[in-house]
Amino acid sequence: MRQIRLDIGEELLEPTKVTKGRKNQRHDDDSYLSSITPWSLDKIKILNSKGLRRLAEKTQVHSLPFNPHIRTRLVHTFEVVANSISVAHTLRLNTNLCEAIALAHDMGHTPFGHAGEEVLKINHAINGAVIPQEIERRGNGLNLTREVVDGIISHSRNKNAIDIDKRKSNEINLIVYVDKIAYTFSDFNDFQRLGW
Repeated sequence: MRQIRLDIGEELLEPTKVTKGRKNQRHDDDSYLSSITPWSLDKIKILNSKGLRRLAEKTQVHSLPFNPHIRTRLVHTFEVVANSISVAHTLRLNTNLCEAIALAHDMGHTPFGHAGEEVLKINHAINGAVIPQEIERRGNGLNLTREVVDGIISHSRNKNAIDIDKRKSNEINLIVYVDKIAYTFSDFNDFQRLGW
């Protein structure tokens, strides 16, 4: 009988153990959580943020979805998170970094999706970095790692761009793909559900 050894320890799940740091080296809530990875701490901060909670009332594609089965921006975010975890694990990428980027990737969206973004002349990717870093915690920000902020800013490319940006980490490139896959199939599913 052949014995198979599965190594699912931290070495496999966290190939990148060194962060480029944070914008501010302050002694706040990071101090008592120093035993976890920086990206796990970022996930905790994002999960407890107002910016993430606000996505529950923002529409994904359809305006005012009275049907509870139609996706909001928050549901889309959770779909991106779920898919990013499984793909990152399979590719042996940093799952915690992917999950943190996925959680915050759409935090900068205005109401009415990309149409609202065009009217207000706001880039949701840039706005998505400003909200957690400059607005959250009454202007003190979440103080996320540089990798997560770079992932938020870099997750969105033009509609037709699906190429890999070799200047970016594999984790960031993964979020670009997973986001496109999630919204393409989900939007189609919502259109079908509404009979469009």
